[in-house]
Formats: sequence, structure tokens, C-alpha cells
Amino acid sequence: MGKYLGAVLTVLIIGAGVAGVVAGVGIAAHELPLMKAQASGSQANGYKSVTLHIQTFPNSPYENPDWIQKHVTGQKDFGFDFPPSGDNQDWVTYWPTTTLQVPTHAIVTVVLDNYDGATPLLNPFYATPRGVTDDQGTATNSISVDGKPVTSVDPGNVSHTFTIHSIVDGAQPWLFVTVPVTAVADDAKLDAGGFPFQPVQTVFSFVTPDKPGHYIWQCFDPCGSGFNGFGGPMSTKGYMSGTLDVVG
Repeated sequence: MGKYLGAVLTVLIIGAGVAGVVAGVGIAAHELPLMKAQASGSQANGYKSVTLHIQTFPNSPYENPDWIQKHVTGQKDFGFDFPPSGDNQDWVTYWPTTTLQVPTHAIVTVVLDNYDGATPLLNPFYATPRGVTDDQGTATNSISVDGKPVTSVDPGNVSHTFTIHSIVDGAQPWLFVTVPVTAVADDAKLDAGGFPFQPVQTVFSFVTPDKPGHYIWQCFDPCGSGFNGFGGPMSTKGYMSGTLDVVG
């Protein structure tokens, strides 16, 4: 238990350091509109059921005219308005926004379509899902990758992570969720702009606290630039990091 607790504390300290870097780049932040989770069916075990549908790309989708023509022109992104093209088009990014809002006391199901290849993890801790539940709110260590149950991902076959964390200040409840995002295969068929025709879809759920809170979420895979791959998009809000607000 002590060994595990030490590992968790190490992760949180590292997370706090990276979060501090993110918080310190306000001028460079890529501010995006708010995405509210959408209601999805009836309540389960007293919880509200909601869904978030997001994507990850090796660069801005606006650099891929074929993809834009097929998925964006005259449409919405799973009911959400597409963002403006913005700056740093070559940066890896979550899309269409990293500013997320979910309700209290809810089972949140995240559907994540990944169009990016592998960047091996530096810390294999993040190769295992943690803090996740099934669609009834029962704790589990299993997620779905292209429809198949997965309890861990090869650290060398990860593109990104989706990691929610925050230093609890006594007023808001604890919330820690981390999920590895499986990479697109090296031999996947690509369109003219370099995106795979078929993304790898990761689906997972987690339960939100009964009280409101403000949390940071980010990628802990070294997919950026600079020192150990944690610069550039990794240290700029709106690309590989964002916020998750739990509201009553």
C-alpha cells in the first residue's frame, strides 16, 4: 500500500508541475468554446447519464482539406460547432475543444476518436486505465478500444492520455481519471492529408462527484516539442490540455 501511495503521490507531484506550466502560459493559451456533455438515455443507478465526444489529431484538421470537406463543411462535430482554424496549425491537438462541462452525480461516457500515431509513454503508469467505471457507475479497470474490452495498453502503442486531476483544496471533491489513448496502426490506410480513414475509438466512463468542482485535464504522453516532448502543445491550454467543470 505504501509503495502504491508513493507512486500516486509522485504522479500528482509531476501532474501539478505540468499543470503549473499550463497555467503559466495564459497569453499563449488557445481559448476554445465550452462543450457541455449531452444527455444520453435514462438514469443508471440514480446517476445522470451524459456523453462527451472528442477527437485527437496529429495536427489541425484544417490542414487536411479532404477531411474538412467530408466532416466539417455544412456540418457540426457531434452537435458541436467547429472551432476557428486558430494558430499553430502543425501542433498535435484535442478537438473540437478542451473546455468541458459535466453535471454533478453523473456517469460521464467519453467517446474519443484518435487519428494519431504512437508516441511511447515515458511513464508506464499511464498505460493502465484508472478511476474508470462501467456504464452503471461500478468501478472497473476496463475501457473499450474499437469495441473490445481493454485493461491496459502497450506503453509503446499509446498516442496520448486523457488525465483528469487537481490538487484538492478542501472545498472540492477528489477526482482522478486517467485513460491511455491507443495509437493508429503504422500500416493504417491514410487519406490524401495523412489522416487514417478509420480512427481508433476509445470509450470509457467515470462518475462525477456530488458537489461542483474545477479540474485540469491533460495528456501525459510526450507528444509535444521541447524537453522530453512536454513543450509546445503540451504546455498550452487548448491543445493537449484543458479544463473540466463539474456543475450542479
